Amino acid sequence: VNSTISDNSTQGGDVDSGRGGGIYNITGTLSLHNSTISDNVASHGGGIYNSQDGVVLLRNSIVRGNISFKDDGNNCLGRIESQGYNLLGNARQCEFIASTGDRLNTPLPYFPMTGSPGYYPLPRATAAMDAGNPAGCLDHEGRLLTVDQRGVPRQGRCDIGSYEYNENHDPFFYLLLPATVHP
Repeated sequence: VNSTISDNSTQGGDVDSGRGGGIYNITGTLSLHNSTISDNVASHGGGIYNSQDGVVLLRNSIVRGNISFKDDGNNCLGRIESQGYNLLGNARQCEFIASTGDRLNTPLPYFPMTGSPGYYPLPRATAAMDAGNPAGCLDHEGRLLTVDQRGVPRQGRCDIGSYEYNENHDPFFYLLLPATVHP
C-alpha cells in the first residue's frame, strides 16, 4: 500500500533466467494498492512476473517504464487481476484482466524518482491525476487512505499510484517539451 517499487534488476545464471525485475510471484497471492512499479529490469517481466500458480491483484496502481531484455512483458508477464483504476504504460504481453477505470497502453510523462523514500512525482494534467477510485484510495482492507507515500494528504478524487499531486505541497512548474530521438 502506498509503495514505489523501482530501480531493481534480476539476473540468473544466463540471460534467459532473470524474471520479475520489480516483483517475482511464484505461488503466492499479492495485493498491490496505490503503488507505482517503474524502472525495473529483467529478462522476462521487467515490472511484474507472475507464474501460472500465483495471483496478483492490482488496485489504483501505476505499472510503467519497466524493461524486459527478451521483449516479452516489459511491464508485466503473466496474469494480473485488476481491482480497478490502474494505469499500465504498455500492456503488451500482460494477461491483464481489466476492470472499471483501468487505463491500458497509456503514456505517462517520465519524471525521475526523487525524495526519500523514493517516489515519482506526477505533473499536472497527466492520465493518472484525479483518475483513481471516486470513492477514495483504499487499502487492502477497504479502509480510506488519507495520505500518500510521503504522508501528503490525498484530497478529492485520488490520483492513481503511490503519489498524490497536491498544489500546497508541490509548488513545482513542469515544462513538457516535444522531443525527437534519432538512432
